[in-house]
Amino acid sequence: MPDQQTEHLHKPFLYETAGSKTAVLMVHGIFGSPIQFEAIAKALGDQGFTVMGVLLPGHGGSARDFSKTKSTEWRQEVHRAFLYLKQRYEHVWLIGHSMGGLLAIIEAVGYDADGVVIISTPMRLKLGFKALRLSLKVLLGNPEHDNEIVHSYRTTNSIQKGPVWVYPLWMPRLAGVLGLMRETRRVLGQVRVPVLCIQSRRDETVSWKSQKIFVDRLKAASVETMLIEQSWHSYFHPDELEIMGKKINRFLEDHTIPLPKE
Repeated sequence: MPDQQTEHLHKPFLYETAGSKTAVLMVHGIFGSPIQFEAIAKALGDQGFTVMGVLLPGHGGSARDFSKTKSTEWRQEVHRAFLYLKQRYEHVWLIGHSMGGLLAIIEAVGYDADGVVIISTPMRLKLGFKALRLSLKVLLGNPEHDNEIVHSYRTTNSIQKGPVWVYPLWMPRLAGVLGLMRETRRVLGQVRVPVLCIQSRRDETVSWKSQKIFVDRLKAASVETMLIEQSWHSYFHPDELEIMGKKINRFLEDHTIPLPKE
């Protein structure tokens, strides 16, 4: 859980680009942080996009604070940020990681988004020993002994370590993710904007076969997919992260059509 060196990283951000007509709203997943979008946000900013990263309620603080939040609060925060950008920019895109992808799709269905990019977003979970072992290393391991993968998870996890009694109180939050998955399944047929779906075969939490479910159910949307091989759920191999950034940038540029003049 975040220590004194990493806790300050878990902050929302807004990188505004003068003259930009397109903004990108980035939504992290459960236990996550805006910091995990740092590389992609910088790449998009360099290409002239305005980029905002939200910090979902209950994240970036104590384990007890997290236990008190609800999925409705997460949705409200995404909607608040989306409206803020929509009032200032002609085009607004949503990029979500894991649960953030579910929130992005739900927001895009109800409101006038230009498109969605979903990364490691679940339609089917894959929980097992690999995910448990990684969680225990982050929770109980010595940061000085972290490898590159564990370090990535430790850095992007925004919930502070808490007393043992507080963790059972997290169960409703985890159930909230399942509820968002069910709702997303129901509304996928209503998505009418371009969608880029990125999954990893090595993802220890989300089955990469979730990608097929998205493709099959996004009947009314223009869908592109990207399957990566060396990354995990919240760790992205540097080579693949660079490729992802370029793919996302091209996807946004290809599908952002200037509004007709009145």
